Amino acid sequence: MPLQITQFDFGQAINFICTLVGYPASPDPAGSQDAKHAQMRGAITEACAELLALREWQDLTQEGVINVVADSAGQKQKAFALPVDFYRFIDQTQWSSPALAPLFGGPTSPQAWARFRAVGYPAAQSQWQIRGDKLWVLAPPYPTAQPFSFFYMSKAQIIDEGDPTLLKNQVTKNGDRFLLDAYLIALLARKKWLEWNSMSSEAATADFNTAYSSRAGADKGSPILSLSFPLEGAILIGNIIGTAGIPGPVGPASTIPGPPGQPGAPGPASTVPGPMGLTGVTGASGATGATGADSTVPGPMGMTGAASTVPGPTGVQGDPGVQGAIGYTGATGATGAPSFVPGPAGFTGATGAPGSTGAVGMTGAASTVPGPMGFTGATGVPGSTGVTGSTGAPSTVPGPQGVTGATGTPGTVGATGSTGATGTPGASEWS
Repeated sequence: MPLQITQFDFGQAINFICTLVGYPASPDPAGSQDAKHAQMRGAITEACAELLALREWQDLTQEGVINVVADSAGQKQKAFALPVDFYRFIDQTQWSSPALAPLFGGPTSPQAWARFRAVGYPAAQSQWQIRGDKLWVLAPPYPTAQPFSFFYMSKAQIIDEGDPTLLKNQVTKNGDRFLLDAYLIALLARKKWLEWNSMSSEAATADFNTAYSSRAGADKGSPILSLSFPLEGAILIGNIIGTAGIPGPVGPASTIPGPPGQPGAPGPASTVPGPMGLTGVTGASGATGATGADSTVPGPMGMTGAASTVPGPTGVQGDPGVQGAIGYTGATGATGAPSFVPGPAGFTGATGAPGSTGAVGMTGAASTVPGPMGFTGATGVPGSTGVTGSTGAPSTVPGPQGVTGATGTPGTVGATGSTGATGTPGASEWS
């Protein structure tokens, strides 16, 4: 008979929560802008992270191998990358594959690591610890690599909608699917959503607890009961000839009590007193007896104790009493004599808000005092040159007398001319 088993994907899980809480579903739950749908997406993300931390789910259990080898002989320590999806080790699964005993000792505390670095370390085992999300190995082997095998919890718990071979740790698409039980994730997300919206989550918590108990109890199966040694021990002992086998790891505690053993013979009485037993629970107080008659003999006076040199604790401040009613104002006293000492200057009061503008007053009489000279205005931009006008008619009004020119510089005195020749005496003539 063919079978078809399906689980919720991311979008269906959101709409399933909507159905459980009575809220409208969405055709695109992963991309809905509705605030309540966005809360449901956040609740599913938080539920996945919380379930990852709750237990070692077989769905998320992976096996890893790191080949440990030093870069050179005598290297003190070296860091090796862990798997990208590494969440945490499954305890007591770290082994070196070719060895019958763990070749690598750890995890080593920071204190022991510092001591080994300072004073040396065991030659039989290389020590390891997790630091900075890397596997650090003290005195790694050289030159032959040794495989460091282990089981770990993977945080890649989502199968991508578009690529089924891609595992991731965040849900982003409607068709993304879960490696863990989707029904369990949806129940835990519903519980968180109700709490975030201040609604009762009592019934939702009960539903989740029932489903979780069922899934967690049947996740890996139950150990087989055996009257002989554990299977792990048998494998180890079968690989060793002529020597005692190495004890296997401690198996899980049985949930079924074994049959009671035969009582042993009584041993000799111990001469060493046993440890003091725990103080028993204080019994209930008995009923109060009847009050006796008053004594007629006064008891002796006790001695006065020495004065304590240790100050007692400060008493708790008493509760202030209710404030009394305000008294009546007394009569005003007589005015004192004027003080000859000037009092301190008072603080300058804050500037008052500007008053409203008063009504415009009547125009005053013309002032007989000339007002101040106004500022000369800026020189205006020169205007464009006007068109040359036509020549006007000759003026019939004589123009104004021109200004008398300045007196010119006197000319130089000319040279004295030469004396003329003496003339010839004339003839006398009488008449």
